[in-house]
Amino acid sequence: MRYLERRLGVVFPQMYAAPALVAGTDLVATLTNGVVVGSGLDGKLTVRPVPVPLAPLDFHLLWHRRADGHPVT
Repeated sequence: MRYLERRLGVVFPQMYAAPALVAGTDLVATLTNGVVVGSGLDGKLTVRPVPVPLAPLDFHLLWHRRADGHPVT
């Protein structure tokens, strides 16, 4: 087994800009499939399973209290 080491080149506060940055470069990003497909760049990106086990991601919805009761929330 090969030892793999990760070096961070860019850190984003959110993952949605990553596909546009990675497309056309030698950079690698770990993203959810939905982010890749939603970017519209999935045809320009190679998608592979991650080579190491990863913990599951938890997603949470947050909104301001004044939006409580609004039909969208």
